[in-house]
Amino acid sequence: MRGAVRSLPAGAALGWLLAGWLLAGCQTPVPITDDMSPPEFFQAARHAVAQRDYRSAMQYYQVYLERFPVAGHPAELEGNLWAEYEIAFMHHKLGDDRTATELLGRLIARYDGEGGEDLPPAPGRLARRVVEELQTPER
Repeated sequence: MRGAVRSLPAGAALGWLLAGWLLAGCQTPVPITDDMSPPEFFQAARHAVAQRDYRSAMQYYQVYLERFPVAGHPAELEGNLWAEYEIAFMHHKLGDDRTATELLGRLIARYDGEGGEDLPPAPGRLARRVVEELQTPER
């Protein structure tokens, strides 16, 4: 088929280039500085959620967990539990209920395991409630 392949008009090509550039801009890494404190991570993540930018929120929580693990920062135990819960919940908000359920299940397992009764209860309670809702057939 000779002549079946045509080039795009200059305006259309520019439009596709611009659309690709704009979409790529939506994928840029979130601004995370080396001196961010735990409250700043949570504030930035909450702001991202308010903007419905769930991927950025997950990035903030993930970097928080990397920078402030409980092993080196025991005072961050509750923050770590909340960050784990929020990452799982962001997966749900993005439509990935399978991953959300898996991550929430891991969090619940910590509460069901040895020492679980000593953990701050709220993240575990919410994790159980969300898993229950995700497994309800009428959803």
